[in-house]
Amino acid sequence: MQTIEPILQATNLLSWFYVPAQYGPDLLQKNTTLPPRRAEEIKMALTSDLKDFIASGFASIPEVERVYTLRHSPEEVVYVRVVAGRSTRAIRDRIYAKEKEIIDVFNVFDFDFGIVASPEAVDPALKLVYKKA
Repeated sequence: MQTIEPILQATNLLSWFYVPAQYGPDLLQKNTTLPPRRAEEIKMALTSDLKDFIASGFASIPEVERVYTLRHSPEEVVYVRVVAGRSTRAIRDRIYAKEKEIIDVFNVFDFDFGIVASPEAVDPALKLVYKKA
């Protein structure tokens, strides 16, 4: 059995997330345990919200041109690559602040962030979640 305490912490904005009805009461009780399959289903639902949160978060930084992500399930690692054509200290600081915000909200996952200068530097396995218009 897997505790959902980290998931509860990650969903402190519970109303913002779509939570399937069958999990409703379980998510509201601390120290509740779920079978691993149900815990994985919740993490999959969170993954969708995570991609949206990452995309909208980095979209708020004008210098960010694209954002790519990939969740690697066995290790619970989310890879994120941010494409910023120019990268001054001030721009990097804003990107780092957004990364910290994402980590704080979705602390049930481990993250591997990176800032790159062009899309060609991004591993092709990662999926585009944001592209500046």
